[in-house]
Amino acid sequence: MTAEQLIAELDAAKERVRQLEGTLNQVCPKIRIATVMSVPMCGWNPHWGCHKQALDNMGFEDHTITFGAWWDHGVSNAFEDLIERGMQWILTLDYDSMFTAEHVSGLLDRFAKNPHIDALAALQPRRGSEETPLAGLGQHMDHEITFGDEAIPCETAHFGLTLLRADKIAKMPKPWFLHLPDGNGSYKTKARIDPDMYFWNEWRKAGNTLFIDPKVCVGHLQPLVSEMYRDVDGWMKTRHVHFMEWRSRTNRIVQEAAA
Repeated sequence: MTAEQLIAELDAAKERVRQLEGTLNQVCPKIRIATVMSVPMCGWNPHWGCHKQALDNMGFEDHTITFGAWWDHGVSNAFEDLIERGMQWILTLDYDSMFTAEHVSGLLDRFAKNPHIDALAALQPRRGSEETPLAGLGQHMDHEITFGDEAIPCETAHFGLTLLRADKIAKMPKPWFLHLPDGNGSYKTKARIDPDMYFWNEWRKAGNTLFIDPKVCVGHLQPLVSEMYRDVDGWMKTRHVHFMEWRSRTNRIVQEAAA
C-alpha cells in the first residue's frame, strides 16, 4: 500500500467514526459533563501533568477551578453554577489526586451503566495511612472493600475523583457544605463535622446513593521527608517518612531533651 492509499484509508476511517458519533448522539444524546476542583494558590505541580493528560480528550463541556482557602465555598458555588447551566454529571477532582484517562473512563462507564448509583467515587487511600481508604461504610459494614468487580455501597467518600448526578445535588437542601463543632463548640475532636462529611451526611439524608469503584484505584500525593540513617549493621541508608510522622518524632525528641 502506498502512502497516498494509506492516507486515503485513514481519512475514510475518520469519516466513518464521525458518522458513527453522529448516529450515537442522535440515539443517545451526549451527556453534559463538567469537572470541578478547588485549589489553593500554591499546590502540587505533579498533579497538573496527569490532570491534562487524563482530561484533554474526554470532551467534557466545562472545567471549573476555584481558588481560595475555603474550598467548600468554591465547590458549592461551582455546583450551583453548573446545575443552573444544565450540566447532568459533575466530576469532582482534588489537586493532590493522581489519575489517568483510564481511571476516568472506568468511572464514567460504570456510572453510565448503573443509574441507581447517584455518586461514584474512585478508591483512594488516606494520606499517612497504609491500609485505610477514604470511605466510610457505616451501615454497610457487612461489605468489605476489596479489589472485586462490584461497586461497594458506602456512606461517606471523598472528592478526589468522584462522579455525581447534578439533579441529585439540586434536590438537597442548602447549605451543601458546613463546618460544625463538637458538642463543646470545639473543632479539636473527631466529634466535629467537616464540610465534606457534612455533604455526604446530607447526601444520604436526601435519599441519594454513594458507591466506591474498587476497579478505579487512584493515587494520593503526600509530602515525604527523606533522611539518612545508620542501620543496625552500621550501613548508611535512606528512609522516607511522612512529614507529619517526622514532625511528631522530632518534636518528641526536642521535648525529651528539654525535660
